[in-house]
This record gives sequence, C-alpha cells and structure tokens, in this order.
Amino acid sequence: MLLSWRQVPDEFSAVRLDEFVVMPNHFHAIVLIEEIPPEDTDSSCRSPNLNEVIAVFKARTREKYLENIRQKGWEMFNFRLWEKGYFDHELTTRSRLEYDWQYLRDNPLHWARDWEPPAWLER
Repeated sequence: MLLSWRQVPDEFSAVRLDEFVVMPNHFHAIVLIEEIPPEDTDSSCRSPNLNEVIAVFKARTREKYLENIRQKGWEMFNFRLWEKGYFDHELTTRSRLEYDWQYLRDNPLHWARDWEPPAWLER
C-alpha cells in the first residue's frame, strides 16, 4: 500500500504528498495539488482533482492486492478492500494544516485507547 501511495505523484505531476499515517482499518493523508493553469501546459500535465488521485491510489492498491492473492497465496478478503468514497476537507489556513499534521501524528496513540472492534469482526 505504501508503495502505491508513494507512486501517486508519478501519475500526477501536480500532486505532492505530505504527511500520512496508515491505521489498522483506515488511512489519513494530506495531499497538495498544485493549480496548473490550462494555458501553461498540455492536457497530460493538468491539475487532477482529489477524486482522480484517490481513484488511482485505490485502483493500484486493489490491483497489487489481487496480484498477491494470485502469486503469493494471500487469503481473499471477504469484504470491500476500500469503502466507496472518502472523507476530505480543504486545509485553507496554516493553523488548520498544523492541526491536521498533529492529528496524523497523534492518531496511532489514540487508536490503541479508543478502538472498538467493528460488528463484522464479532461474527
């Protein structure tokens, strides 16, 4: 998964990856998308929207997962690998960015204290 995430800028030159954290059942990341004026570039170098970035990332991780099932005998997961959609918010101020950086750094510490197994694990 990490390799797929780190390869996102290879697909989109206007994307820069900031901090991220992988949690047991979710993923947090800060993505910076540079605005490239259409007149300054051809269509292959345009600025993507966040939907495109996330779709490529999810597709790549799913492909890699299926490849590992076939080649390495990984067990098939009986649920969706990724939920539909994602939750996002725009970081419009430096203070909001700094808050989210700290949130990402602290998230693993809170996980151990707050985690409750989802209902599907109890089946």
